[in-house]
Amino acid sequence: MIAAGYAGGSFLRGASFANPAEPEVAAASTEAEGHEGPALAVANPAPAEPGLPPVLPGLRAEWWDWSKVKGKFESLPKKPERAPDAIYQLERGGFHVEKGKPPGAPSEKVYGRLSGKMKIEQEGLYTFWVTSDDGSRLFINGALVADNDGSHKAESMWGQVDLKPGEIELLVEYFNAGSPAECWISYKPADGVRERVSGEQLRHETLPGEKVPEPKKEDEKEKTE
Repeated sequence: MIAAGYAGGSFLRGASFANPAEPEVAAASTEAEGHEGPALAVANPAPAEPGLPPVLPGLRAEWWDWSKVKGKFESLPKKPERAPDAIYQLERGGFHVEKGKPPGAPSEKVYGRLSGKMKIEQEGLYTFWVTSDDGSRLFINGALVADNDGSHKAESMWGQVDLKPGEIELLVEYFNAGSPAECWISYKPADGVRERVSGEQLRHETLPGEKVPEPKKEDEKEKTE
């Protein structure tokens, strides 16, 4: 396995599969060089906006508008020094928009950071996937686990990590150059099956200015459940 500077686990990163089967450990023995996992944006709970609790379920999406940036948008940029243009609560562990902007984003052409904490119930070797259109990178506790960068249709990259019961910090860097827009985190315990991370497994600290989805009408709930 590849030691990645994570106290409490080690990481294994692997090749890309559009629809990956059970990954072979031997196929994932290469390590991306020159990457240091960025820390999550908030280390301590931030004060909530009026009417919002200090902690919300799901992921926090921080969006930077890239529509006025000149040049091709074909890979993840460096995190901008300026504040995000929008902050939004993702109620699930990802999203898919066939046409239009990612949820809560200011435009179709955006750079985003999706972050939150995920509860791990049992100790063992976990496989994580990040599936995206366009590019993305998945970090766990600040260490790079899966690199899915580049301009492409929905593709997946995976990585493996030994985890102990408790909470882990998830961060996905993501960019979208145009419709469709998609980004999902999925996982599989050693003795389990692959599934998408649900909103109930995630929580994040509320940031000032964060927007939440409008409540769905009963007929809309029936279509999505």
